[in-house]
Amino acid sequence: MKNLKTLTLLLIFSFILCGCIEPDSLPENQQPSQSEASAQLCALFDKDTINRLIGKPNQTKQIENLDKNTAGCAFSNTEDEALYVRNIGIVSLTAPDEATSRSNYERATGVWRNSTVSQRTLIDLPDLGTAALWSPGSAVSQLIAYRSTTMIIITFGHLPIDEEQQLKEIRALAEITLNAALPKLGVKEPQAAATGK
Repeated sequence: MKNLKTLTLLLIFSFILCGCIEPDSLPENQQPSQSEASAQLCALFDKDTINRLIGKPNQTKQIENLDKNTAGCAFSNTEDEALYVRNIGIVSLTAPDEATSRSNYERATGVWRNSTVSQRTLIDLPDLGTAALWSPGSAVSQLIAYRSTTMIIITFGHLPIDEEQQLKEIRALAEITLNAALPKLGVKEPQAAATGK
């Protein structure tokens, strides 16, 4: 449980640090509650994939205390040693428009690019979403991406897979999240023009 709290704090800190959690900006009727959005986010990922990545037994937890435009989900192995818990955290932020989403992405990735403290390896992934940046690592691997009005941060912790497999797996989860986030997390799709008959 302590490790799940640590992952949750890491994900929330990532969003706060980049200034991506802002006052609610979407009209009330366009957004489900934060807990509904987090439940929808958790439901996107099939149990077999999660079991394969973090092992069994594991738990799924909605990340609470985010603003209503942000959904979060954490998966963690419940039998690993405290310092080495295999885990996956996914946070999705819905913005009112693509320009805001792009600004959120630039702030988030700017923290990485401009850091003099951390010596992260940063890899642009131009074929994922509108823009994506991946920071691989043996203990923690993290990806930030955005498409349209959705920005996501995915974190892998202590997964016993090599860098090539990390990229394949994190990319697959990102595609699921980006493809499903618009209708699932409350941004209304533009309505097609009515046809007269």
